Amino acid sequence: MADKCKLLHYAAKRYLVSKATNQKIGKFPVQRTLEHLQRCNVVLNQDVKQMKINLLQPIDQFNNGAHRFFWENFPQLKYKNPQVKFCRSEKKTKAEDILVEFVDGRMETISTRQKSPSQIMQEVINIATLPDTRPDNVADDVSMTREKETS
Repeated sequence: MADKCKLLHYAAKRYLVSKATNQKIGKFPVQRTLEHLQRCNVVLNQDVKQMKINLLQPIDQFNNGAHRFFWENFPQLKYKNPQVKFCRSEKKTKAEDILVEFVDGRMETISTRQKSPSQIMQEVINIATLPDTRPDNVADDVSMTREKETS
């Protein structure tokens, strides 16, 4: 019981310190607020059944974009598209990719090697949305998020 109290005390203290100093908890400093989730305006096609991202460990300069996409944009896509199943895997391969599975059994693969999160998002839009529902300024939204992080 005492261990549980210490753990709760530590978690509460960490939360209060982060709020007091305006620090963000997590690997990439993006607040997981409702405002952040609603910022994405990408609605996937109804034919999309599942999206699976394969991330390699450890993180290097070649796969940093995929990890940032996973932490920043994947939750936004999940929020806007509750009918789609989103998963993460860590297969023992040398390639990072996103697998988009459709209802009719068709599968599309998006390579994420040496790409920025905005480039990955643009490819997701090109593959998984209908042409008449594609937002025009998704890359601008992603770059604006980056500018807010750095400032």
